[in-house]
Amino acid sequence: MNDVFNTQGLMAYLEPPEKFEAGTLNIEGIYGLKAEIEYLNQIGMKNIQNYEKKLCNYAFKKLKKIKVIIVYNESKKINSNIIIFNKKNIFAQDKATYLNSRGIVVRSGQHCAKLLEDVLKLLLLLECRFLFIILKKKLIN
Repeated sequence: MNDVFNTQGLMAYLEPPEKFEAGTLNIEGIYGLKAEIEYLNQIGMKNIQNYEKKLCNYAFKKLKKIKVIIVYNESKKINSNIIIFNKKNIFAQDKATYLNSRGIVVRSGQHCAKLLEDVLKLLLLLECRFLFIILKKKLIN
């Protein structure tokens, strides 16, 4: 709180910066963040990164087998957990809506790449990120 009341109704404001505090701290958020950091540290960030790369590589290989899918970041040196792709002759936003409605979370858009239209002659792409909370058996289904 930014002020103090007593039983006689007198009020005294705290000194800055406490005076400008908006209210009660987000205690559950603080404890939740602490628990999340402990959980991630227990698993190990390198282990999480390796798992995400394996998931991404697995999905990449599966997508490459589908003839109507175009994968744009095909480099064997992909060092991320992101696949950028499209389905031939399907508007990216329509495909994203369809996939999202079936529990496959993708984004459609330019993804901070405003030169897509000039370079790839495309307005929108699909982006799928692979996170360690995704189980491989979910990808298989």
